[in-house]
Amino acid sequence: MPVTVEIAKVVDDEVVAALNTLIPQLSSSNPPPTREQLQKIVSSDATLLLLARLDGRIIGSLT
Repeated sequence: MPVTVEIAKVVDDEVVAALNTLIPQLSSSNPPPTREQLQKIVSSDATLLLLARLDGRIIGSLT
């Protein structure tokens, strides 16, 4: 199955949990964003949160 990329439209438990897993893989000194911070990113006209999925599971992100 191919990797798909989508624009995050909502911040739900799945998105929060995925970022809590992914961000520490990049930096041990930078904490993952909070639900509120993610909501600001998703609702902003100036930013997009892209989510990469494989078999329906979030495996990566990009802002």
